[in-house]
Amino acid sequence: MNTRRIFLKKSIPLCVGISIGGFCLSCNRNRSSSQNNDQEAEDYLMIAYCTLPCDKCDAYLATINNDENLKNEVAARWGMKAEEIYCKGCKSDNALFSCSASKCAAKRGVITCAHCEDFIDCDNELWNKQPQLRQMAEELRKSLAG
Repeated sequence: MNTRRIFLKKSIPLCVGISIGGFCLSCNRNRSSSQNNDQEAEDYLMIAYCTLPCDKCDAYLATINNDENLKNEVAARWGMKAEEIYCKGCKSDNALFSCSASKCAAKRGVITCAHCEDFIDCDNELWNKQPQLRQMAEELRKSLAG
């Protein structure tokens, strides 16, 4: 989900608080909270929903560095064609694909899986396939609480 969609999704409730005389105090608090959430979403733009930083992803690195050798390696590992390897980040309009974690996080409207209130009990298939990603998400979650 791009930041504009996140912004729009979180801004609509603010309109409810508009009155003839201006904003009530609680609406101003909500607006400030929404702005903080938008900034946080921007801070995590290049971190996938699963919490993998884009600069640690071979598909992203192959794309931004126009590295044909790395594209070939990634394609071979993932059972794809090298020309299919093009990614500008999982949260961009040019994501390589949409995994189960990104679909779930986008549906829930969370910045990353670590931000999800249900993360602790999450049994998403990605965590079984890629336990190191779950560990990264757990570490991020700890830092968010801290």
